[in-house]
Amino acid sequence: MREHGFNCELKAQMTPVIYGKLLLNLNNALNAVADMPIKQELENKALRRVLAAAMKEWLAVCKAMNIELAQFTKVKPALVPRVLSLPNWLFRRLASAMLDIDPKARSSMWEDIQAGRKTEIAYLNGAVVALGQRHGVATPVNSAIVACIEKLERGGVVKLGDLLLARNTNSLK
Repeated sequence: MREHGFNCELKAQMTPVIYGKLLLNLNNALNAVADMPIKQELENKALRRVLAAAMKEWLAVCKAMNIELAQFTKVKPALVPRVLSLPNWLFRRLASAMLDIDPKARSSMWEDIQAGRKTEIAYLNGAVVALGQRHGVATPVNSAIVACIEKLERGGVVKLGDLLLARNTNSLK
């Protein structure tokens, strides 16, 4: 790769890389449920708190498995949910690069839902739920997100309130 001008980093263990990428990809399903551009979604503190809670669950699962996630952002993976939970004015300042995206951009899962295709939910938030069950870690927010996507896949209608009800869990407080 380097010989052809591509910057790359070799890793002996891929699990931390894959699991670190999953932390960021947990937004795909939330974006599909929110049914709005990613930038607009990230500017909404209530939706960022849902994403932060989903990420906290994944971090807890990874801790139970004794896996340290690879870092793909300017802040360590454990701090990403904290940044997402900041007040809007501070989030906009600290995460300006995250918000510097096409204002019409949406996730691939949103595109799948719109096209009536089956999504990859089982490999994203569904994986968090499955691994959480295996390691005794509760994942109510990811479970709620999975349920919303499965309902959308069946042609049902999901309201953001359906997902925001998960805010009653400890992981969103």
